[in-house]
Amino acid sequence: MKAIHSKNIPKYAFRPPELAEVFGSSEMGRRIAYHWLKPLVQGKRLTLYDAGDVAAAYQRLRSGELPPPIPRKVVA
Repeated sequence: MKAIHSKNIPKYAFRPPELAEVFGSSEMGRRIAYHWLKPLVQGKRLTLYDAGDVAAAYQRLRSGELPPPIPRKVVA
C-alpha cells in the first residue's frame, strides 16, 4: 500500500522541530514551548503540542508580545 501525503489533511499536533518552522527560529520555538505551551503528549522521545495552543501562541506573537528568555541554570 502506498502512503498518501496530502497538504489538505489538518494538523492536530506539532513536534518541537516543527515549532521552529512555525515561529521562524529554533530559539523562539524553544522559548514559546517553555513559557506558553503545555505538552499534549510527553514521553522519552516524543513531545507533541496542541495545534490550537500553537495558534494561540502565534497570535500572541502577532500582537507584539514576546516570551521571556529561558532562565539559565545557576551552578553554585
